Amino acid sequence: MNSANNWLTSIKVKDTFVDDPTDEDIQISSAIIVSSMERIQKIFEKVIDDNFMDFDLVLDNFKSIIYHINNNDKAEDTDSLGSWHSWKDAFNEYMAMLYDLADERVNVSGQRGFEDGRYKFIWVA
Repeated sequence: MNSANNWLTSIKVKDTFVDDPTDEDIQISSAIIVSSMERIQKIFEKVIDDNFMDFDLVLDNFKSIIYHINNNDKAEDTDSLGSWHSWKDAFNEYMAMLYDLADERVNVSGQRGFEDGRYKFIWVA
């Protein structure tokens, strides 16, 4: 457990952020998030199943950024709402979703290595 503020786990990605990211920068940050979320999903499967319906959606969103950048797709062509002008726009939208998910308080019961109780879910650092 991340003892600061009783966070259950963390994703360390902010050191990859730059002021004017390229698609490659976005892809690198997304890959770190995907890897971290998949690790979290394996370790905290019960916590996720008991508390979240949208964890997989957020994970899939970051996977889709990687997929589309790999295929040289334009962000504008993949956004059905028409709000993205770049992969940075998509990434920022998905980061907002990740922050919402991460800030949730979750009930933990029977999780190996953790006392039963209520924790903030993910520290995004």
